[in-house]
Amino acid sequence: MAAMRVLLAEDDETKAVQTQSMLREAEDTEVVVDWVSSSTEALRHILRGGYDAYLIDVSLGDASGVDVLAQAIDKGCQAPIVLLAEYGEGGRDTEALRLGAADFLVKGETTAPQLRRAVIHAIERSRVSRALRESEARLLQAERTESLGRLAGGIAHDFNNLLTGILGCTATLEQQIDADHPARAPIDSVRRTAELAARLARQLLVYGGRQTIEPTEIDLNRVVDGLAEMLRRLVGDHLTFDVATMRPLPLVVADRSQMEQVVMNLALNARDATPPGGRITIRTGTRMISEDEAERERLEHGGEYVWVSVEDTGCGMSSEVMARAFEPFFTTKPKGSGTGLGLATAYGSVAQSGGFMRVRSELGVGTTMTALLPRSASVMLGAHTLPSDQIPGAAGTECVLVVEDEPAVRRYVCDALSRFGYQTTVAETPTEALELVARPGSTFNLLLTDIVLPEMSGMHLAQRARKLRPGLRVVFMSGHIDPRAGHAALPAGAVLLRKPFPPDELARVVRRGLDAA
Repeated sequence: MAAMRVLLAEDDETKAVQTQSMLREAEDTEVVVDWVSSSTEALRHILRGGYDAYLIDVSLGDASGVDVLAQAIDKGCQAPIVLLAEYGEGGRDTEALRLGAADFLVKGETTAPQLRRAVIHAIERSRVSRALRESEARLLQAERTESLGRLAGGIAHDFNNLLTGILGCTATLEQQIDADHPARAPIDSVRRTAELAARLARQLLVYGGRQTIEPTEIDLNRVVDGLAEMLRRLVGDHLTFDVATMRPLPLVVADRSQMEQVVMNLALNARDATPPGGRITIRTGTRMISEDEAERERLEHGGEYVWVSVEDTGCGMSSEVMARAFEPFFTTKPKGSGTGLGLATAYGSVAQSGGFMRVRSELGVGTTMTALLPRSASVMLGAHTLPSDQIPGAAGTECVLVVEDEPAVRRYVCDALSRFGYQTTVAETPTEALELVARPGSTFNLLLTDIVLPEMSGMHLAQRARKLRPGLRVVFMSGHIDPRAGHAALPAGAVLLRKPFPPDELARVVRRGLDAA
């Protein structure tokens, strides 16, 4: 056991020397004992901290040791306090223990081994108690986060259904109304507002940690652009928030929601570490990683990596803190202000995408957290997007069975697919869909089904429909799926269309589902 530091508060010098000697006689543990003779000095040392335990005489002359105990506990003292009483002063033991004393010993009746054992046990009990409280606090925070996630998932599912209908109607109107028509401007405004609402719904899932993982080719600049306004509000007016991105930027293969959560976690950590008047800057860029560096970071290969960093002008970190920055549950924030999972989650998400994290910090200057991901083999993402009626490979003439319980979504999906040449048949419930599939002469090539449906899930519907018609292609669509909320996990290789979606994306995903091997 490491050396123990004990503060002794005793107004009788002879008895103080005797008590110090009893503690220092320990053979297996080094004990460093400091001595003060008044309650004022005792309280000053207690509030300053730095001791493993405190021994306080019940009668200090200028004040009662029990009063010192009460004040120390009230001021937040975490270290154990053991009270020492003369023979005949034991009447206050019940009161002392009720107030939080670790033990109550009578001088003259306590031997040196008993005194040392009492102090050691008090220290150990205190450590165990603190660990238990911290564990309970982390569990409570985790339960709150889980509740928030369930709420976010439920809201996102219903909200994305509504937004799919709104965006579908606006897309239909935009195709039917000329660009110079007076009604075109308000229709465009409705579409932009609905797209913003869809982005906020996705960010709600990111914040609640309920996003479904789906790695795709993404542009980190678009991730940053999509979060910028939300982060500007979260950072607050007391800090300057800047974005400085390299454009164009190579693509990376990662889950967009995960990368949004990475950027959000880094930005919120930077906010908490930066005093008023400071600055937070998000940057993007590229960097070549040598094979030697890749081996040190345990990467699959070197080459060009794309990075996104969050830089702050906050308090900075010591080398000891930097070494533990990505450890789960490690945090330097005050008790109750954080779980210590933000950076650990970011680290895991980046590593899962084949990348790594870097941290650069200096006390009193600030910190820069950087996530680096290997660039995709694809070319850089261009700024031009083809009109929906010019998208190559999206059209078709096949027959699609659409299963959706939300009327506005059904109408939108059928209208959009019809414009791309597909034939559509609708079903409001899984039972109706199965009756249509089983009907003699049915010629459905693809089942396009929502996942959350009355009667049964979209996954169960797909299984039963394929038994009736082997080889039937399937595309799932959903505003949100979460196995933790009772939703079944998507089967391997399943094609998922996330709500809300524009007509061109709907046609592309349906085409991909039809062409899948």
